[in-house]
Amino acid sequence: MTDDSQRYERKQGLLTRLLSSINFLVTENTNTRDTRGSARIECRAEVAYVEETGVRGTGYLVDISRTGLQLETEKKLSKGRTIALNAPEDETLDRTAPFMAKVRWSTKGKAGTFRAGLELPPGTES
Repeated sequence: MTDDSQRYERKQGLLTRLLSSINFLVTENTNTRDTRGSARIECRAEVAYVEETGVRGTGYLVDISRTGLQLETEKKLSKGRTIALNAPEDETLDRTAPFMAKVRWSTKGKAGTFRAGLELPPGTES
């Protein structure tokens, strides 16, 4: 196996490990809002993304659940668009990336950043 493919496999595992661990970590929590479909786990992990329009960027996962993610970015993501997510610095941000997610909402956050709620496709959760 080449160094590049080993590096890719290590980076690709970031979101896979986060999502697969949710089944073990998520328990109902009194702080979870009633409107949420599943409980959230707070986190801070850097990810890279590319929108279907080709716009690329990086951001931070804010929280994660079985069905979605909250992402903090410097650019506003367009509601309804599909984005590809992967570990930062990965060259393969396209529809073959480990995760595709749909932007369900996007709003201005603190200090000039934006927050977006991303829905994972059915079958993504472990």
